[in-house]
Amino acid sequence: MRSVGGAPGHLPKNTDCLQAVREALLGSLLGHDFEDREIGERHHGMPLALSRPAQDTVDMLHDTHHPRLRIRIIFGETEMIGPGKAELLERIDRTGSIAAAGREMSMSYKRAWQLISTLNAMFREPLVDSTRGGAGGGGAVLTDTGRTVLDLYRAFEADAAEAGLRRLGALQSLLRDIPEQK
Repeated sequence: MRSVGGAPGHLPKNTDCLQAVREALLGSLLGHDFEDREIGERHHGMPLALSRPAQDTVDMLHDTHHPRLRIRIIFGETEMIGPGKAELLERIDRTGSIAAAGREMSMSYKRAWQLISTLNAMFREPLVDSTRGGAGGGGAVLTDTGRTVLDLYRAFEADAAEAGLRRLGALQSLLRDIPEQK
């Protein structure tokens, strides 16, 4: 096992560090981009350490031929949340703007607003609170409910990926080899 800022084989008690490893492992499976959380590098100033089997799993997950999960939870005919809406919420949280979040996803302003309107109508409380633009500029923020819904959705994705990892591997092992050049 690689060392973690101390004795070889020592695992950190820092749950943030361990959570970052778990997120990166499962994020790779789910197709998430953890720009600043590369495995084997540092998280919160602490080197990340993985056992050889865990590192092999990370290497496998970074293989572009590895299967990816995309989960959509359908509550009703028009009430659903999936990876696109979750990503839009994350980008709104980061940019503070529905328009900027939509642009980052190559989505029209109208489409981004439609998705947020649908999400706000689905739940008891709105997920995004927005202020109209103008001289002072507008903006958007996730509400507490918005953060909770996003966290629950991402946790559900991670749970499903973790639970299905072996079966996904078994399915992948049955795939026919496809040459790199088609």
